[in-house]
Amino acid sequence: MGFEKRAELTLKIWTTLMVGMVLSMLFTAEKLGVWSLGIPVLLVAAGIMTTGFMWKWGEYSDVAPTLDSEKAKRDRLSMALRDLSDSELASLRQRLAAGEIDQSQLERLLDDQSELSKVKRN
Repeated sequence: MGFEKRAELTLKIWTTLMVGMVLSMLFTAEKLGVWSLGIPVLLVAAGIMTTGFMWKWGEYSDVAPTLDSEKAKRDRLSMALRDLSDSELASLRQRLAAGEIDQSQLERLLDDQSELSKVKRN
């Protein structure tokens, strides 16, 4: 369900709740007295819960893991590039410029480099 549809349904839910509160107060205020205030409280609670379920409050977004994995990939890349010597960087630059390395090869090479740097550090 898209944002526009959720916004439209949220507006409809709260409009219906407000109309329901006004009508229930008109017909029950005389008979129930102070107890008639419980009806709007229940309706507002129902509206909040319905809105929460519709907007998926409390659930994690699918965007956050993607951003975290992209950040981890950038961090790995920067660490691997920092550990390369000048001659290795020049060689990598030449191979990238010539188009000899595609995305999967580059990721594999960088993973290998990061593994080597971990071994070197220990």
